[in-house]
Amino acid sequence: MVPALQDGGSQTMAQADAILKYISASYPQAGLGAGEGLMAEFEMDEALAFLTGDVHPAFWPFFAPQRYTIKDDEGSLCTVREATFERVGRAMLHLERLLADEPYVVGQKNSIADPYAFAMTRWTESLPKTRKDYPAIKMFMERMYADTGLAKVMGVQGLTGPAT
Repeated sequence: MVPALQDGGSQTMAQADAILKYISASYPQAGLGAGEGLMAEFEMDEALAFLTGDVHPAFWPFFAPQRYTIKDDEGSLCTVREATFERVGRAMLHLERLLADEPYVVGQKNSIADPYAFAMTRWTESLPKTRKDYPAIKMFMERMYADTGLAKVMGVQGLTGPAT
C-alpha cells in the first residue's frame, strides 16, 4: 500500500492519515499535531479525512485511468483522465474555502495536514486548472514552497520548486 512507513518495528504502517498522526505523536516538539481540545482534534481529523477520502482519490483516475475502464485504447484512457478534472476541481474548491480565511489547512499553524495537501496540490500542475487558479491555494503553496524543511525534503526527493 502507498503510502507506507517502516519506523524500525516489525509492522509496516499504512494509510496516510494514520501515518501522519503517528509522526505528529512521535515528534510532539515539532508542533505539527492538532491544537488543544476536542474541537482541535476534530478539525484535524476532518481535514485529514477530506485529504485522504476526497482529494487523493479524485486524482486516481488521472494517474491510473486503466483501473476505471475495460478499454485500453488511448481515447478511452484520455476520456477517463478528463473526467478527473471536474472531481479534482470540486476538491480544490473545498480546499480553497478552507484556506480562504486561514493560512493553513487546519487554522493558524502549520500541521501534518499541510505537506499532504501541498503534495497533492502540486499534482494539479498536470491539469488544465492548476493551483494558480485558486487565490487562497496559490498563497498557501507560496508559503509552503518557502518552508525550509519542505525545501530540504523536496531536494532529497529530487523535486524542484514552483513552476513559474
